[in-house]
Order: sequence, then C-alpha cells, then structure tokens
Amino acid sequence: MPKNASALEIHFINVSQGDSILIINRDLDELGKAVTSKKFTKPTDSLDWLPCAIQNNVDLEGTVKNALLIDGGEDYYGGDVFLYLQQYGVTGEATRKVFATVVSHYHSDHVDGLRCVYKKKKTGQKELVKNYPPAIAYDMGDDPKLDPDTITYSAYVGDIKGFASTKKIATKRTKLSPGSVISMGEDGNHVEINLRCVAANGIVSQGLKKAKKDIIDRTQKIDQNDRSVVLVLEYGEFRCLFGGDAGGTGNNDGGNFDANQDQRTKQFFSSHGDLETSLRKAIIETYPADINRSNTANGHICCFKSHHHGSASSNDVFLLGAMQPRLVLCSSGSRIKFHGHPTQEALNRMDIAGTNGNKWPTPTSKKALVQDISIERYYITEMVINGKYGWGGKKNQIFNRAFPNGKILGDFIVRPFNTVNVTNPKGANTISIQVYGSGAQAAVDGDKDLRAVDNTKKGVGSYPLGPWEHTCSKH
Repeated sequence: MPKNASALEIHFINVSQGDSILIINRDLDELGKAVTSKKFTKPTDSLDWLPCAIQNNVDLEGTVKNALLIDGGEDYYGGDVFLYLQQYGVTGEATRKVFATVVSHYHSDHVDGLRCVYKKKKTGQKELVKNYPPAIAYDMGDDPKLDPDTITYSAYVGDIKGFASTKKIATKRTKLSPGSVISMGEDGNHVEINLRCVAANGIVSQGLKKAKKDIIDRTQKIDQNDRSVVLVLEYGEFRCLFGGDAGGTGNNDGGNFDANQDQRTKQFFSSHGDLETSLRKAIIETYPADINRSNTANGHICCFKSHHHGSASSNDVFLLGAMQPRLVLCSSGSRIKFHGHPTQEALNRMDIAGTNGNKWPTPTSKKALVQDISIERYYITEMVINGKYGWGGKKNQIFNRAFPNGKILGDFIVRPFNTVNVTNPKGANTISIQVYGSGAQAAVDGDKDLRAVDNTKKGVGSYPLGPWEHTCSKH
C-alpha cells in the first residue's frame, strides 16, 4: 500500500437538510493502476491520486474493497446520491456484493433518498426496478410499539423485504444493537476498518463488557431521534462518531450555560430523551486511555459528526468534552425542509474563539471553565447566512449565524493518513487528517442565501476546495 495515502475515505454528500455519508475502503494499489492507465501525469504523492482521478473522469470501478452508505437524505436528493456512488467507484456487480447501507433512524431526511439508490423507474412506467440494492441493509430493526406509522418506514421495509426474496439480489436485512461490529475489511497493511455500534433503538452500551441502558419510556409515543443508531468508525487509532439525530439536553445538565444553552421555547413536537449523557459514559468506558502512549484521553474521538444537523438540543458540551474531537463534521441546509440548523447555541459550544474563552466546563466543575476546547475546525455542507424563514414554530424570523471557526464546502471528504503501519498497527502517536471539498460549493438557492466557503486557501491541483490538513494527538 502506498505510504502516504489513506485507504479510508469518509464522504459527506450534500443532501441539504439531511444526512448521507459514504464510507469507502479503497484498494490503493488498484487506484494507482487506474490513474496510471490514463494519459496524464500521475501525481507523485499518492494522497493526490483520488482527486486527480475524479478530475480526469477515471473509471474507479474495481478500486473499492468495501463501501457503506449511512442514510440517503430526502427523496429529492436520492438521484444525486446514486450518481455520487457511481462516480467514486461504488458500481458493478462485484462491488455490490460488498456494498451495505445503514439507516440511522426512520425519518425521511435520512431514509427516503435510499429508494433512488435501491430502485429506479422504468421508462414510461410507474414500476420500480432494482438500481443498486445493497448486499446488507443495517438498521435498528422493528419494534411494533415504537415504529412510526409513515410511508417512509413502510417503503423502506418493503424495499428490503422485496430484495431479500430475490435470489439474484439477496439483500440481507441485519439488526444493529450495542456491541454489533460492521467489518469493512483491511487496508493494504492488514489494519482493520470497523464500525462499532454503541447505541441503537434507545439502548446504549455502558462499555465493552457492561450491561446496556434503555433511555426510552416504551409505554409512550417517542421521538424517533431517540432511536438513532450510533456508530464509531475505528481505523487504527483514528475514530469518527456517527450518531444520526441523537439528542442531549441542550441545557445546564448537559454542560450548556449562558449563550451555549438552548434558548428556544420548547414545543410539543420537540421533546425527546437524553441519549447523549448515556452515550458520553459509553464512549469513556469503551475507549479508555492507553497508559503506554502519551497524550491519552478517555473517550477520545478524532472526528464527530454533529448530532441532528447542529441542533441546540443535541451536541451537549459534556459530550464534546468527553470525546475531545479535533474536527466536527455536519450535514445541514435550507432546501426541502429547513429547521434552523445549525443553531447558534451549538456553534457557540464548538467555537474556540467563542463565548466561553476557549474553555468548556466539565460534569464535576459546575460552571467553572476548566477544559480546553479541542475543536480546530467545523466543516459543513450548507449553511444559511440570512433571510426570513418559518422554523421552530415561528414565522418570518431573521436567520443569522456567526461561524468564524467553520468552512462550508458542499460535498466534502475526510481522509486520515499516516495513521497506521506494518510495525505499529496502533498507528502513529499523531494522526494526520485531510479534509477537502469534492463538489460544487454551497451556492445561492432562491431566496435562501447560503454562506459561501472560506476561500483563503484555494484548491491545489486537483482539489476543488482545500485541502486542509489537521493533526490529532489525544488518542
């Protein structure tokens, strides 16, 4: 395997208000061959092979060892997601056998777009036929007391059931629960890429060998966000947490004080359980510090996908302080459905130059600011800068956000590199992480003015936007 490149790619596909995240284990030897076969100069640095291949329309089929798609956004964006998969080599029958999907929870901005990946319409007919159904469809399973009575849920279940009954397709629906591990194979140095489930359907792990905790009152109708599947991607010492729309408290008991506290009047439709407090404890127990390594921290997560698109009632300070992420990654936007995300309160909590003087409180410090804010950069697909909108039950509310520590990129890719090697599979003590915009940047959409990306560092060579590199040394 080339020394500098990363086999692991994390693609944040811009589906505006929604989530769609593609994870690829790339065969770098095959990628190098694909780039070499074309009539242009092959980059010296193997880290540049992928953006160079995309810029020159190289066919990447056969370069994907394993692929996993977490959510698909709204139906409106399903076609874009499907085309994105094809562009990055998730195509062909051989790759389909190692292609899987995960549904974080059964809301339309996470599930509906998958139908366009799974199926397509015949020309001139209403009948849906197979497009690119997965070999495995992971989700939280069914719970008759909690499953939503929606077309989104019933269509998803029906699609997978139909594939499972067809021998040629044979999609296997698989339930995730705390302790489940999704294997994405090994890189060229035989280092595994896995996703570990730490919460699903309201059940939260309390550590690798401890009892699980149920945060849901199953006698009542609940917010589907509380059932979100939470996965930690593990690659050597690199970790990235994906938690769907998991909620916290947004208030003091989550470590959010003053300008960090959720300021909105609670509505009947916004109530939810506190998944993040239990999740914080699970992360600390599951990923203890290693006494044989320097700069260790219990519960450390290198990259964190912002819960619920940057909601004020999620992304609690105490959870952030436990994980000490270097980067926060967010998928949000104004189109189709606009919920006012990301909120200013959530942005305040993550801003190193923000309201708390570069410090967070901890669960034992009360309001005292004692922990350094670890976040270096907040990357997001879309963000509104101003305008009048109806959200949170209020009409014609001016929407403004201060976002000094962030960049808006449209589609973007995260790649850890130099994290592992043959002699030390635990990885280098300092992890390098590259982020770059891979598609069209956020642009004006009708009367919704989307903030433009910070172009202080323009694309280099084949990179449309960026790249930006970060180091992470707390693992």
